This record gives sequence, C-alpha cells and structure tokens, in this order.
Amino acid sequence: MKRMLFAVLASIPIAAGAADGALKGKCSTQAAATERKSELIAQAKVAPVEAQKIALESAKAGKVVRGGIGLEDGCLVYTFRVKNEGDKDETKVLVDAGDGKVLAKDKEGATPAVSLVKPADKSK
Repeated sequence: MKRMLFAVLASIPIAAGAADGALKGKCSTQAAATERKSELIAQAKVAPVEAQKIALESAKAGKVVRGGIGLEDGCLVYTFRVKNEGDKDETKVLVDAGDGKVLAKDKEGATPAVSLVKPADKSK
C-alpha cells in the first residue's frame, strides 16, 4: 500500500509538467489554478458573449454546444465547443479572455483519430 501511494505521489509532478505546453507564453492574461470562477470572470477583459461570437466566427460554426471560462496551461481562456447544425464534428476553440484572440482551434469528430485495428502478428 505504501509503495502504491508513493508511486502515485511521485507521478503527480510529472503529470503536472506534461500539462504545460502549447499556450505557454501565447496568452495575454495568466491566472492561478486556485482562483475561484468568480475571480476568473472578474479578471477577464472580454465579455463571455463577445468570446462566443469570436469562437463562432473563427470556426465558421452555427452554434455553441458548450463552453465557459477556465484555465488552460495557466492562461485565462474561454473554451467553446461549436458546430454547425447536422454535423457530428465539433470544433474546440480557445479564446484569450484578455484580448479576444483565438489561441487554438481543433476539430474533433465522431470518428476516432487513431485506428483501433491491431496489426497482424507476423512473428509466429
């Protein structure tokens, strides 16, 4: 039991370090992960309605499926999942809550990105 607890505790800094990435240094507003949602909203210079409009225009989509303010790699961002009527694919758009710039856009579909078919074992 002690070994398992130690392994879990030892892996936490590694997992936290792996989360730092693509947005580091690209955003205009940074926030601490310990801040409440109300504090994050108070720090945002871009209104939620304006951020939704920016996300929809960027993705050329018709509606917001879900979204809101939060942190991504320490950056204060609005994250929206948007799509067009009848499409199965959604686009995830990250809008900087400080200046309204689109920081990232990623199309996510109903089909898996990685093939689930196992290759044939030719060693036998």
